[in-house]
Amino acid sequence: MVEALAPHDLAWMAAIIEVRGRIRRYETATRATPQLTLRVHSRQLNLIARMGKLTGVEVRVVEANIIDDPANRRGCIVHCPEPHIHTRIAIPGIGMWNMVGAAAAIVLHNLMPYLTEDVTEIQSFIDDAIANLPVKQQGRHAVVTAANRLASLGWAIPVEIEHWIKGPQERIDVS
Repeated sequence: MVEALAPHDLAWMAAIIEVRGRIRRYETATRATPQLTLRVHSRQLNLIARMGKLTGVEVRVVEANIIDDPANRRGCIVHCPEPHIHTRIAIPGIGMWNMVGAAAAIVLHNLMPYLTEDVTEIQSFIDDAIANLPVKQQGRHAVVTAANRLASLGWAIPVEIEHWIKGPQERIDVS
């Protein structure tokens, strides 16, 4: 049996989600259900790397960049007392950690006891993700893979998702 994540790891991640996290529902014409996403973007790459390690996802890093091209210069009239042109612009690197759908619901389910903000909206997010689990085979593999990955890292899988994974013939109505 896999050892559960340490409470201090869950508390740390809950704090990061509350301070830097974004929870969104995206509706598009190509999806039957809303796309539920949980993401954190930060210049602190070690923070993003730790989140990736805890959840088993590959994080994306956009490297720092310096723009010397005169075509990309913009006049500075807001911050400086006199208008002038900056000749070098440094854009810092940024790390991106993302979870979607059932995987995001599993992570948030585990973080609920450690969140200090009003959790009504977060519980609604979790409920929506569970209610929108794919009924047909399309998308099922991604949910099962994400749940197995998170379970192998010590994340508790919500009972509703465990029942859904067992399949329609074994599914139990937990409402």
